[in-house]
Amino acid sequence: MSDKKDNKKLSCYACGVELEEDHIGIKCPQDHNLCADCTQGYVESIFEDYQANLPPKCPMCNVEIPALNFERQLSPALLTTYQFYVTSTKIAEDETMRWCPKCNYFEIWAKSSTATLFYCRNPSCEDVTCIFCDKNVKLPDYEEFANKAFYDYLGEQAAEEEYEKMLEDGFFYHQVCAELYPLKKKIDNAIEEGEKRRCPQCGLSGRKDEYCTHMTCSVCQTKWCYFCGKKEADCDKDYTGNDIYAHNIEWIRNEKRCPMYFNQIQELDARWPEDDEDCLNRFHRLLTLKSLKQALDEIGLQNY
Repeated sequence: MSDKKDNKKLSCYACGVELEEDHIGIKCPQDHNLCADCTQGYVESIFEDYQANLPPKCPMCNVEIPALNFERQLSPALLTTYQFYVTSTKIAEDETMRWCPKCNYFEIWAKSSTATLFYCRNPSCEDVTCIFCDKNVKLPDYEEFANKAFYDYLGEQAAEEEYEKMLEDGFFYHQVCAELYPLKKKIDNAIEEGEKRRCPQCGLSGRKDEYCTHMTCSVCQTKWCYFCGKKEADCDKDYTGNDIYAHNIEWIRNEKRCPMYFNQIQELDARWPEDDEDCLNRFHRLLTLKSLKQALDEIGLQNY
């Protein structure tokens, strides 16, 4: 008899492949496991909208995944993003994080700050950017300017040429960014919403692959229709079945039902392409236009 104890056999809950106890994929505290390939897909879905999807939770039981186990699955770029997120969760309620759009340097600011420019203190960067649009800001070519209050500088009667630079794309120009930021944020959010779909149960966001419109959430396992966004239980179905496939029966004749594949739509509407990826792009373009219209209705066109 061998003195060696056999390793405990585990399996990936997503694809069923057999795993060793010391496998490198996701392991949750409740002994649910993901193989390396399924872990990669899970991580990608998390970072499609990390602000909404973090902290990482087990797709099976919703228990939070240990940080060290999650971090070792990340590329250097994703690890930087994750560490930024973790830091942002530790700051006080009256604080916020500001970061340089050109490098990884960031600072913690008071939310009450009225500053509109970010001075990067990374020696290899030192860019000055607008905190609202992230673009570089042209400042007058005065070495002492960065260390003086703005109005003190104006008191020195800047040369007309330098003053014109500030009007074109410098300090004054970016004051408009501050004024329009609330409107811009609403528009940006509308565009972002149109480019993805959210699980109707847990809100995990993402974009489908080239396959059918039947979705299974990687976090909560909810089955739902990508086309209408409804859970399987809420979808209108044919009397012959009770699963999501019955939601696709007679979809051309029943407006409450949806096609199983996007490229089937051209059977009903010739404006839709035959290629599934082209159909998906058209679908999200229409979603974006709908989302933008809702945002503009809320804002009021008089603001433009």
